[in-house]
Amino acid sequence: MRTFLMGLLLLLCAACSSDDGVTEEAAVVREVEVAFSPVGFGDAGYNDAILYGIQLSCKSHGFRLRMHCPQTVEEGWEVYQSWCARPDDGTERLFVFAAPEYEQRLRQSPPSLPAGKTVLQFETDAAIPGAATLSLEMYGAAYSLGRLVSQLVTSAAVVAANSVDPSLRHWTDGFRDGLREENAGFPLEVLYLSEQAVGGYDEAVECYRLAYSLYQQHGFVLPVAGGSNQGILQYTREHPDGIYTAGTDSDMSAYSTQVVASLVKRMDRIIEDYFARWQAEGGLEGHERYGLASDYVEVQLSERYGSFAQRLEEWKKQAIIKEEAYGKNQ
Repeated sequence: MRTFLMGLLLLLCAACSSDDGVTEEAAVVREVEVAFSPVGFGDAGYNDAILYGIQLSCKSHGFRLRMHCPQTVEEGWEVYQSWCARPDDGTERLFVFAAPEYEQRLRQSPPSLPAGKTVLQFETDAAIPGAATLSLEMYGAAYSLGRLVSQLVTSAAVVAANSVDPSLRHWTDGFRDGLREENAGFPLEVLYLSEQAVGGYDEAVECYRLAYSLYQQHGFVLPVAGGSNQGILQYTREHPDGIYTAGTDSDMSAYSTQVVASLVKRMDRIIEDYFARWQAEGGLEGHERYGLASDYVEVQLSERYGSFAQRLEEWKKQAIIKEEAYGKNQ
């Protein structure tokens, strides 16, 4: 499978190097290099959405593109070090760490780069000197989902990838606060697949097994575990009279009739906007946080639950206010 995916990436790189439809001046050469998550593609979520976004931006801007799907964080870091050592030939270069797994290494060795080189790290809670960084705050979206779920079931659970990543806590806190907005005692169980900082994102089989026990105890489960989420989705697809669930990162309504809504990160829009800024300004800098009030985070109701649309809009207004307050306390 990995061989097939690497072949696909090579084809995409060739397509992105085409000059068809590019109106940019020939004297300006720009190149983007991307290190994807070691978890790889095929999660129908975060990583696949990033790949899709890069395809769109590639076609739109016509930059040269190098893409890497390393098997480990160390392998991805070696790719970055090779990029740093590349001599200046007048090309404007952007290196993208397209996964939070690289954040710790980048904090330990923050970039000090010459003009013409820029680093962009996805999904960090705070700024990293020398790099442009961004985070997607999911508290508000999860809060809105909690309000919805509290109308459907009497108990719920969260399955998170690990207990270390602070961004996962934001999902859990928002969901809990939404559930308990009208019922302070609403039962919520939180389970973790790993105790390691980058663990738990590739445990679909374990998630499938876990879904059975959750079915015995709860009416809804929110999976926040990357590729591991596929285990929950598969179980609910095979047992359509069991627990309800939600899509995370991308719209998952097509994967199971038990998906009531999806909390969507619009990675395609983020990538397009950031690459356009880099192209226009010749660089990127600073840290930006985007939440439910932005164009980058959405709660998408599944078709069967369209009757909640008006109420969801009302909950969204409250969610945005709560999300802002929550961010100030972090």
